[in-house]
Amino acid sequence: MLEKLISVRNIGKIAKLTLRNGDWDGVFQRSNIIYAPNGTGKTTLSMIFQSMKGDANLIKKKITFPDMQSAEGGQLFSVRKGGKTLEYKNDAWTNYSENIEVFNVHFVEENLFTGSGQHRRNQKNFFLFIAGEEGAKRTEEIADLRKKIAEFEKEVRAVKSKARKRSIGKQEKELIIEEIRRKAEPFRSELAQKNKELGVFSQKIFDEFIARVNDNLIKFSRSLKLEKISKELNQQATFYLQFGENRVTFEERTSGHEFRYTLSEGDKSTLAIALFLAKISFATNLGQLIVIFDDPLTSLDSGRRFITIKELAKLSEKIGQLVVLTHDATFAAELERDIRVPNISLELVYKNKESWLTRRNHQDRNVTGLFRDIKTLTEFIKNGASSESERRDVLRCIRPTLEGVVRVKYFDLLGESQWLGDFIKLVRSSKDGDDLYRLKDVSIFDDLCDINDYSKGLHHSSPSERDADIDEQELLLLTEKALRLIKRI
Repeated sequence: MLEKLISVRNIGKIAKLTLRNGDWDGVFQRSNIIYAPNGTGKTTLSMIFQSMKGDANLIKKKITFPDMQSAEGGQLFSVRKGGKTLEYKNDAWTNYSENIEVFNVHFVEENLFTGSGQHRRNQKNFFLFIAGEEGAKRTEEIADLRKKIAEFEKEVRAVKSKARKRSIGKQEKELIIEEIRRKAEPFRSELAQKNKELGVFSQKIFDEFIARVNDNLIKFSRSLKLEKISKELNQQATFYLQFGENRVTFEERTSGHEFRYTLSEGDKSTLAIALFLAKISFATNLGQLIVIFDDPLTSLDSGRRFITIKELAKLSEKIGQLVVLTHDATFAAELERDIRVPNISLELVYKNKESWLTRRNHQDRNVTGLFRDIKTLTEFIKNGASSESERRDVLRCIRPTLEGVVRVKYFDLLGESQWLGDFIKLVRSSKDGDDLYRLKDVSIFDDLCDINDYSKGLHHSSPSERDADIDEQELLLLTEKALRLIKRI
């Protein structure tokens, strides 16, 4: 588990990350939701995490522009994980971390498809992507056997060359070649057996992988289904989709439906996240796995938003640690609400070439308009205000709150260009039988007028705006009166 972020320097957008600028001490939780507006370094962080698996070049290629670099110079990333410090310095990692999986644009490009097609490099990666460590081990064993057999074949060619040059006779040549081939035969037999075993293994794991991908796809899409995965003898692989009743393939063809012309960006992202979730479900160390998502909602429509949040929330309870980076404040708030494991919510801030992370309640920050104003008033009643500025903020919320409630309840009576004062006039002129007549009750109407008079000067920022400090007790009484009035009108 990632325990504490220590330092980031001259990597992408993050020229210098200074923890002391924010109120976060660098300590991660089991679930971490980081809101990062575009251009603040969100993708940089995801690439750093991806690099921790063993690709130091990812960070080297992501060096900060010279004119934006920290004066300290050099690239640096340091984090504590599992009681040890992992550090990138002098173009290398001190050690790697295998139990990290990262979903970002690079995951899609390197494992599935680049642009509109599935390149040959991606096809080979795709087999290893599915087969995991076991598949890699088996293919490595086969590669070693082929290498040994190739060495025997090289010896045979050398003997034949000697025979052509008459360095050895024909009979001696045949005897030597026969001996070489006798030595090579156990390796050839083992290779045949290993290839057979790999075929059985591949078929089994591919079938299970297809089933798990489709279990995910059915949650996100009504039309997409992974039909089959085909592989060649050299372990390159490609896959075929069903789009409704039609087959979609990544192969170029003169007829039929090709991936590049059929799937929308949303469909591509849906397929990618379904494949990623299926992949990590095969992890033997799921309880220790660290999973990073960089904008999992990119290109997904609102119909897939709900299920993405639900799936990430469920995943957080199965894995060792979840880190979600997003530029979507609403998504961050909704995910924060659904997460049940220990969680911390942060915001990545970039200003004047410096970066820092600060605590952020995504749900509170995502509340807007009427609900934010009501929250301000209720928190003031509960906790009071520590400054004149805070008291003025409370006072500024009273009038819009009443107006907002009135607009909702009496939507057909108060026009867009009418305000609280206009509403009071409507109440005053109402007659028995009108919807507003009951508000003429003295206790209601007087409170309505009192609150309007108390708040209108500051609200309109007129020359007659109060200069005197706001009395906290008086503000408290009027705030309580306003909230009681909201329930009555």
